[in-house]
Amino acid sequence: MHDDVMIDIKPFGQKAFRIENAWEIAELFFRTDPSSAYDVSRKGYDAWILAHAQDPDWRDMVIPEDIGIINGSNMHMRSPLTAWQAIATGDRLPWIAALDPGWSTENLLGGDWHRARDRILDAVSRMIRYRHISVAGATKILHMKRPYLVPILDSYVGNVLGSPKPSNKSAMPDWSARMLDSLHEILVSNRDALTAIQQRLMARGIFRTPVRILDAVLWSAEPTSTFGYRVKRREL
Repeated sequence: MHDDVMIDIKPFGQKAFRIENAWEIAELFFRTDPSSAYDVSRKGYDAWILAHAQDPDWRDMVIPEDIGIINGSNMHMRSPLTAWQAIATGDRLPWIAALDPGWSTENLLGGDWHRARDRILDAVSRMIRYRHISVAGATKILHMKRPYLVPILDSYVGNVLGSPKPSNKSAMPDWSARMLDSLHEILVSNRDALTAIQQRLMARGIFRTPVRILDAVLWSAEPTSTFGYRVKRREL
């Protein structure tokens, strides 16, 4: 039996803490949460990404089926397709294409990270200008297209990082930038732990990127999440 893998988190304005059973939580999430456990026929989010990841055209566009996936695979989204009409056209979107498919958040440092972050923020801003498209919805689509680069920014992850999602949409750009920088720092400082989890998952036939693994663990660490009661946290 494997020893567990730990991930250290430094929330905003709070004491740092350690998730002592990060491997257990990651495996539990990816085996049982519908967003990951469901296949494409049942609108599984991760299965959809894996099924299309090698298609260079799909990676730079948004199609109506993508919206159906985030609305239908327990991704906690109810974003009407009509809200996405100007984006989900099947046309190449330059602001998605500007996100280099070779970028991995945990491997970008200094100016390279700032450049990538600014391009992510530009893409998010172009999406949330439309009514009924949230930062969570935008980043779920962008993670779909760039799973090594774009983390999902939702309220659960914000709560765990000590930065609750603001209710005012005008505050979203600053919140998004702060969240991206925080998640980047966590990915870099926990790179070895996340790689270990990734390798264990691969040995079990589950392929997920470090960004997605961290998202699953942080989401699960929110006390009201499905797996919140299983997460072992210890203050540092």
